[in-house]
Order: sequence, then structure tokens, then C-alpha cells
Amino acid sequence: MTFQRRVFSRLTARAAVALPGPSRRALLLAAAALAATGGATPTLPAPGDSDTDPYDTLRRRWLDIALGTGYDPAAQPYAARLAETGRLARDLRAGMAPAANSLWPGHPFDPPAGITRSYGRLWTMTQAYVQQGTGSTAEPGLVSENLWGGSEPLLPPRFKTPPPPV
Repeated sequence: MTFQRRVFSRLTARAAVALPGPSRRALLLAAAALAATGGATPTLPAPGDSDTDPYDTLRRRWLDIALGTGYDPAAQPYAARLAETGRLARDLRAGMAPAANSLWPGHPFDPPAGITRSYGRLWTMTQAYVQQGTGSTAEPGLVSENLWGGSEPLLPPRFKTPPPPV
């Protein structure tokens, strides 16, 4: 076996491993989409509107891919899953206690597992806020705690402080 074959085999094996939940970029894009809507359920303009932000089409597409489309939130099995997402988001919100080293007591930022777990929980809260049928759709407290209370401790210090004047 040549060196190239071994490297390829290892890379292929790593690529086959499923990622555990949404990435940091996905969560931040969801947060940006929520912030852009002013705290309401996102209703992005129709594609092709000439006076819209050029990224609205991309935001709409990302939400469609991340959350799914073409289903009735009142029909089973979607209704049960959406209700479970809402219940889980409310439980996570109730247990959330942002601190310097964690968002939930007993779950410190133990990179990478603790940070990944925190982003996954924030993503669940974001899904409950955006999707119809969760019981938490457009709930103001959920988005304010999710975006500002939840993401603040996760941001590295370089994103929190303004750059020095030139």
C-alpha cells in the first residue's frame, strides 16, 4: 500500500463521520436571520424583489434547508416533533444561567464538547422560536435570552471589544 492510499483512506474515513448538530456558522446565521427580522417570525421577501437586501434569497434558502419546507405543522408526525422541540426549548431556557465558563449549570465550556453542546442547545431554542407549532414561536423572551444571553459568553474576547483607534 502506498503512502497516498493510506492518506486517502484516513481522509475518507474521517469524512464519513457525521457531524454532531449545527455548526457555529449555522447558529450565527440563524441568529442573524432572527435579528434581521426584529424578533418576529422571519417572513423574508419573495425571491426576485428588486429593492431587497441581496442576501435575503440566501437567508431564505438557508432557513428552508435547515428547517424544512412543504409540511403542515398541525399534521402528525410533525405536530408531535414540533411540540417536543418547543417543550425542550422552554426547559433549556428555564435552566439557562449564563456565566463566564458555562451557559447551563453543570455543563462548562470544555472545548470542544461543552461549546458544541451549548451551540446545539441554542440551536434548539432558535428552532422553537422560528418554527410554527412549537408553542414558542416568536416568543420575545426566548430570542432575547438565546441571542444575547446565550451567545455572549461563547464569543471570543476579540469579538466583544472594539478595535483600538488608529
